[in-house]
Amino acid sequence: MARQVNNKTENYLYFAKTGVVLSAGTDGAEAAMLPASAYLGCNPTSTTNTNFMFEDVLGTATATVVSLTHTADKNEEVIDAMIEIMNSYNGAGALQIVADGEADTGSITGAANKSTVFHKAFKGLVTACAAIA
Repeated sequence: MARQVNNKTENYLYFAKTGVVLSAGTDGAEAAMLPASAYLGCNPTSTTNTNFMFEDVLGTATATVVSLTHTADKNEEVIDAMIEIMNSYNGAGALQIVADGEADTGSITGAANKSTVFHKAFKGLVTACAAIA
């Protein structure tokens, strides 16, 4: 059964990799909007990368994994910031742009001069949304 994600009092988290344009033959996720309540946990996979796992919104047994690249040896600070983001606006419901790695690459019509956006709670530590799987 698919997870219901239309709760107006819940925070939703937006993630996007660089180049949010699917081309023929690709099947990888390029962007995702996930309910904060779907958070399962995290895994620092290296000194510069932390994976965040969420229940799959389609109801499959596979978790959605968002991989964030950050300043070396700052895993703990990035995890703390993610918790702060998920808990912000508690009860009010909001869309939180967590990591939008899409910049103007010439591949998106109408997106000239678009810059990357990383939530202010990261304090400049996060530099990329490396993967969404």
